[in-house]
Amino acid sequence: YAKGCNKLASYYHHGKGVDENPIQVIRLNEKACELGYGIACAQLSNLYFRGEDVTRDPKKGRYYQYREIENYENSCDQNIGEDCHHLAFLYEHGMKEIKVDLAKAKHLYEKACENKGYRSCGRLGDIHVSGIRPERYSLTRSVQAEKDIPKALAYYKKGCEGRDSQSCHGVKGLEEQFAKENATNEIKSKCEKENDLQACFDRALAMEKGKGIKRDVAKAIDLLKLTYDEGFIKGCMLMARRHYDGVRNILEKDWNKSIEYYE
Repeated sequence: YAKGCNKLASYYHHGKGVDENPIQVIRLNEKACELGYGIACAQLSNLYFRGEDVTRDPKKGRYYQYREIENYENSCDQNIGEDCHHLAFLYEHGMKEIKVDLAKAKHLYEKACENKGYRSCGRLGDIHVSGIRPERYSLTRSVQAEKDIPKALAYYKKGCEGRDSQSCHGVKGLEEQFAKENATNEIKSKCEKENDLQACFDRALAMEKGKGIKRDVAKAIDLLKLTYDEGFIKGCMLMARRHYDGVRNILEKDWNKSIEYYE
């Protein structure tokens, strides 16, 4: 019922199917807020702080800000996941007179995810993908946890099942990462254990560019030399090119060697 009042208020605010009516916007959002719908309180707070549709009144803005937080807390106590998510966001970022409390924010995200607050599942996925970052690398404080990719994937999948688009994006990203890692490991295995020269050549290219593997140009050149020594044509051609152009701090330009490799 409260959510319906808020939805109708948005129609009057944007003139969607009805004429714009600022008085109805305020009246319906006040009703929704009094019925415990925190988002309606937040919208009223913003309107009064900005003086949009109403005369600017910071005192009323603060009142509805207080009601917003109160409603989120009450709803979260009743295991309404979406409102736990809103509350977690406020504690993580220290907004609307709430002091930053990262431990509480993390607890609220977890509670929200357990209670169909699927955006929180996506947020928890992000947290476990990022891991704990050194403070000097963090522009702002945020909820952190030990890096745990399997746990992150589980959170993303739960959020995606609840149709949270960011969670679905997280699932896709991790699955693509796993596929690349598996392909890289397979190439490494073929090169090292089976002496598959094509695999060694592919691994050298990936290592030279840092594609799916840590960049190491010196090791890449060593691998290319190995393919050349074994008579692999692609390795010969690429080593010829590397000697022709030179590789900074690793190979000097040597046209004679380049010709030797081409031959």
